[in-house]
Amino acid sequence: MLPPLLLNLHPGQTVIDLCAAPGSKTAQILDALHSPADSSMRSLIIANDSDLRRCKMLCHQLKRFKCADLLVTNHEAQHFPACLSFDRVLCDVPCSGDGTPRKAPDMWMKWNHREAHGLHKLQIAIGRRGFDLLKPGGTMVYATCSFNPLENEAVVNSLLKAYDSIIELVDVSDKLKGFKRRNGLNTWSVKDTSPEQTWYTSFEEVPDHRRRSVVESMFPPAQIARTSSLLRRYFRVVPHDQDTGGFFLAVLRKSADAPLVVATASTEGVARAPRQRRDTRNRRGYSNLLASDPLACINEVNPTLAKEIRDFYGFEPEWVMKGVYSKSSEKQSKRLSFIPEKGQKVLDEFVYAPHLKQQLRVLSAGIRGFEKCPRDGAECPYRIAFDTLHILLPVLTRRVIHDKKETFCALLQVSQSLLFDKVVDEETRKAMESISVGAVVFRKESSDDCLIMWRGKVSLTPLMAKDEVEFLCFKHDLPNPVKTPLDESGGALEGGKQSYDAKDEEEPGGTDEVPG
Repeated sequence: MLPPLLLNLHPGQTVIDLCAAPGSKTAQILDALHSPADSSMRSLIIANDSDLRRCKMLCHQLKRFKCADLLVTNHEAQHFPACLSFDRVLCDVPCSGDGTPRKAPDMWMKWNHREAHGLHKLQIAIGRRGFDLLKPGGTMVYATCSFNPLENEAVVNSLLKAYDSIIELVDVSDKLKGFKRRNGLNTWSVKDTSPEQTWYTSFEEVPDHRRRSVVESMFPPAQIARTSSLLRRYFRVVPHDQDTGGFFLAVLRKSADAPLVVATASTEGVARAPRQRRDTRNRRGYSNLLASDPLACINEVNPTLAKEIRDFYGFEPEWVMKGVYSKSSEKQSKRLSFIPEKGQKVLDEFVYAPHLKQQLRVLSAGIRGFEKCPRDGAECPYRIAFDTLHILLPVLTRRVIHDKKETFCALLQVSQSLLFDKVVDEETRKAMESISVGAVVFRKESSDDCLIMWRGKVSLTPLMAKDEVEFLCFKHDLPNPVKTPLDESGGALEGGKQSYDAKDEEEPGGTDEVPG
């Protein structure tokens, strides 16, 4: 879990994890780039993986972080479209995994030296693509969970040779003080994969007929003296030093005066065409992509609904409704996604734009923004989703009630419904009675902690998912509310309807989610 710590992450950066699944390192990146609602500090994080099934798992794992700045893409890392440039790139490349025998004991039985030969060229290709995607002055971390120098120093040496004056191997020996690390290697031999299994100490020893499988980049550089000074800049970890796994890290920086190697979409001067479903025939996995049923801004798809939501909640800044998206095939979608400006730009230019030369295969974008409640009598049937409440709260000017801590905690313990006359705090009760039927946000005073409830004709009903309630209860040292059958005196909702609870944690996260 060290690679993200060496990326030197700050809010506002654009970051890509080229080999992201299952998502543990991406989760660290999301945590490091968490920023306040100020749109000027919003980041853009792309989590990419080449395997579609693992991408779906990635969507599910990262859903719980409720990060609006995240896009999940499905590309081979070495062929990721050069349409964007990034401040930070993480290349945690596929490797033989021979540094993980402690957590994967079967590695002892499966290991074969041929694996490194097969992966070496792929690792170089991924490293080169990652470095090409870097902005001038940007940083890339190359990482493996392997001991083999063919997967580690040999790959980095190949990158240093290829990029020469515009690449720097950053010294991280003073980082993560107290963590035991070792320097890199500058001498090793290469074992042939032929039946003879010959060992070679230099490329000159390799016979001509074996030079397609045993390539020059596998060997230590000829100028050993030059590389010796760089050894302390590598980050090698062995399990028996401090009871960890084994892995290798190298931090690479692109020169600030390096040329920007990014191809932009050829959309300048082209009229913006209506978003339509693309032809999905003979396209493996295409139905899982956003391009198969595009998201469109609610201002374009249903301007009447956009105005209704804006007026109901008192959203004044234009960026709020510009970030609300609905499936273009549904004018009255049950769920609306929220996608910040940087994510919108990526979708507009590299997913939905006409005549694209390079299209991003995006599976997930943004988070749940609004959800339609199955209730009657409200001016606006859409409630703010808890996922996006932390973003919209600063610009929410209507339907917010500020509560004292005691009142907030009491409402948090409501599991089914609560009649108005059962609300103890008089100020809260009066504020609640003055608001029309619909979703309402209860905010604890001097805090950003909030509850979302449905204000009915005579009662309040929680609109929170199980995990959201558990989180707030844990934060305030409260027991989880236990759901009990509704009684006749205080639990029944108007019209005898069963109380509405938000979907539990097993339900997909919204229009931005991939179907399972």
